[in-house]
Amino acid sequence: MTETLDTPGGLVAAGVDGSDSSLIALRWAAADAVRRRARLRVLIARPPAADYPHDDAQHVAHLEAELNQRAATVASAAEQVLADAPDLQAETSVVVGNASFVLLDASRTADLLVIGSRGLGGWRGALAGSTGPQLAGHTGCPLVVVRDLPAERTGVVVVGVDGSTSDAAVEYAVAHAERIGGSVRAVTCWDTDRSGTVFDLELPLPDGEARYRTTLDRQLTAVRERHPSVPIAAVPAYGRAAEVLAEQADDADLLVVGSRGRGGFATLVLGSVALTVLHEVHRPVAVVPSAR
Repeated sequence: MTETLDTPGGLVAAGVDGSDSSLIALRWAAADAVRRRARLRVLIARPPAADYPHDDAQHVAHLEAELNQRAATVASAAEQVLADAPDLQAETSVVVGNASFVLLDASRTADLLVIGSRGLGGWRGALAGSTGPQLAGHTGCPLVVVRDLPAERTGVVVVGVDGSTSDAAVEYAVAHAERIGGSVRAVTCWDTDRSGTVFDLELPLPDGEARYRTTLDRQLTAVRERHPSVPIAAVPAYGRAAEVLAEQADDADLLVVGSRGRGGFATLVLGSVALTVLHEVHRPVAVVPSAR
């Protein structure tokens, strides 16, 4: 596969390892690259030689055979993706190194990084335990985690808005909706049972709902002007952030969140809310850093 340096839409990188989850993510990445008129880079991580038990030649040979088989599986999948999208410019890169570091490095030059929510070997743990929050909080570009693909597309993109660092997330959500001919559901929420609520308000319904709807509409004015063809609905909701977002994303093609926030979304990528969203939301989830 070859690489064309002047494709207008930039670069979409997909981390794969031959698992079903990563191959589903590859299909999502390829479709997005086509919409962007971007290049696709398929990344495979291989453990450094230093990680092999040198005193066990049989085990080393087994690992090498397994890695070669995975590489062949990924190459076959990439070829199929290209067959379905003949105009897509793509390449497969086998990179020696720790999977998380390989992904983070790729995110520095990519416009989008896409991975599955589960993996084999090379990507194992990339979204489990402590590595997931690190990856989501430190990528140099938006990260899309694909767990399952919706059986039917609705064109709905849900984005969490909190009034602080979510502007980049909103812009990403609206631009994605524009590319797929869809609509955006911009959601903000508050929970009066906790301190540090969104916008530092602790107003009960209905006063809280009216105040939040006014603030949310004000936030969305500029993005509506930039993307007049995209329907954007403001949805203020009362409840805990992860639960609200999971419920709102139930019929969505994509859930978009910012990598850091305040109030109801403060721990969205850096704590229990992040793990809840990434592990329990079955739709693809995009985590957008506040700045490149």
